[in-house]
Amino acid sequence: NAVKYTAEGTTVKVSAERTAEERLRISVCDRGPGVPPSELATIFEPFRRVTGNAQEGFGLGLAIAKRAIETHGGTIRAENRAEGGLCIVIELPRH
Repeated sequence: NAVKYTAEGTTVKVSAERTAEERLRISVCDRGPGVPPSELATIFEPFRRVTGNAQEGFGLGLAIAKRAIETHGGTIRAENRAEGGLCIVIELPRH
């Protein structure tokens, strides 16, 4: 999704770090249009599409990702970047 939505001529930043709680945090950040704040929590629901989204798709990718991550005891959330774009942040427990 990040590659699909990032602005032309920009890059997607992927980072990984260990948190103080010994969890793995993975962030995938683009330079796209972001998501309206009122829709941030709902983009993980099956078949949910952001209002006014012109990209092709069915709205299943983030829902599938959420289910897989939560099955492994992790969390996933979306955050708009102050400078524009969206970050998807995944945290997984240490096993």
